[in-house]
Amino acid sequence: MTATLQNRSFLLRFGRGALYVLNTLIILFLAWIAAVKFVDFPYRLGIDGQKVRCLPWSVFLVKQQLPVSIRAGDLIQFRAGKVGHGFDGLVFVKMVGAVPGDHVEIRGDQLIINGKEHDRLWLLKSLQKRPGDLDTTYVVPKGEYLMLGTTRESFDGRYWGTVKQEQLLGSARPLF
Repeated sequence: MTATLQNRSFLLRFGRGALYVLNTLIILFLAWIAAVKFVDFPYRLGIDGQKVRCLPWSVFLVKQQLPVSIRAGDLIQFRAGKVGHGFDGLVFVKMVGAVPGDHVEIRGDQLIINGKEHDRLWLLKSLQKRPGDLDTTYVVPKGEYLMLGTTRESFDGRYWGTVKQEQLLGSARPLF
């Protein structure tokens, strides 16, 4: 009988402690939501939840402001335009591959930027395209950027072209 009372007393104390922790977590979560909604934080957390990633990182700190000058190699968050394959309007973080004034050429299955072979178009077959189907040559217009991933599976500007300045949301820094 004494053991049963001790077990019951332990469960009551444990239950009260667990309830206290749960209430504290709920209050902290609600405070965090209120702070993000009503206080103008210049930073947001970006998480890549895709199974197949286009960049080697999965969590980013995104500054909701663009850098003064955008250069090739910068990580930028943007809202996709009409890119197809179910990605229209989604928010991405990708690396700037070419900036206004850069010469871009797609020849066969090769991406060439400013006369240097940059990468291949690895997704041609899965997009039901053949080498040469996407051949083009252009100079990146003012206010537009060619956004690229770093993996073979990256569906990026190689396949859908440039992103306009108005679509850019902020700069990103990889966390892990």
